[in-house]
Amino acid sequence: MKLSPITLTKLTLLSLSSALLLACTTAPSNDVLQSKSQSTSVFVEGKPGGAFSEVEKISATVIAIDYKTRNVTLKDAQGNQRTVVAGPDVANLDQVKVRDQVHIVAALETVIYLQEHGQTAKDGAANIALSSGGNDVGLIKASSEQSIAVVTAVHPTQHQVTLLFPDNHSKTLPVRKDVAISAADIGKKVVINVTRAMAITVEKR
Repeated sequence: MKLSPITLTKLTLLSLSSALLLACTTAPSNDVLQSKSQSTSVFVEGKPGGAFSEVEKISATVIAIDYKTRNVTLKDAQGNQRTVVAGPDVANLDQVKVRDQVHIVAALETVIYLQEHGQTAKDGAANIALSSGGNDVGLIKASSEQSIAVVTAVHPTQHQVTLLFPDNHSKTLPVRKDVAISAADIGKKVVINVTRAMAITVEKR
C-alpha cells in the first residue's frame, strides 16, 4: 500500500507560502509577495512509501527599513509590497540597506513509509540544501518532525483508507490506483517524516 506524499503533506502541514516568513511577523493588509516553487515526488514501483519535496523562493527589494522597530518593507518585481518585523533570529539587520535584494528560500521534504511489524520508526530527517545566492543575514532554520498514523479502515470501492493520527483525529485519504488495498491493511502504521529548512540571504546593491 502506498499513500501519496502530496496528499499527506497538504493534510499535515501549513503551505510553504504561509511559512516562508517564520522569523517575521507581518502587518495586516499587506500584499502577498510573488513566489516561485518547484515540487518533486519519488516512488519505487512495487514498494510502499515515497518522498515528496517542495522548494519555494521569494525575491524582493528592500524599499524601507526602520532599525529601531525592525520594520522592513519589501517589494517584488510585480510591485507587491509587504512590511515585516524582523524577529530576533534575523541577525546582522544593521547590514541590510535600502535597495538590497532579499532572497527567502524554504524547503520541505516529506518521506512516508509503512512500518513493518517489529520495526522501529527511523528518523527521517532529510539533508536539505538551501541556496539562493548573496550573503547570509543570519537566518538558517531547519527542523524535523515525525508522526505515525494507524490505518483504521479500508474503502476498496473508493480506493481510500482512513488514518488515525496521534492527536486522535482521523482522515480518509486516497491511495494510488496502482496499489491493491484490503482489510489486511487495517492496523498497519504509516510513518511520516517531515523536514523543513529555510534561509534568508541578502544581495548587496
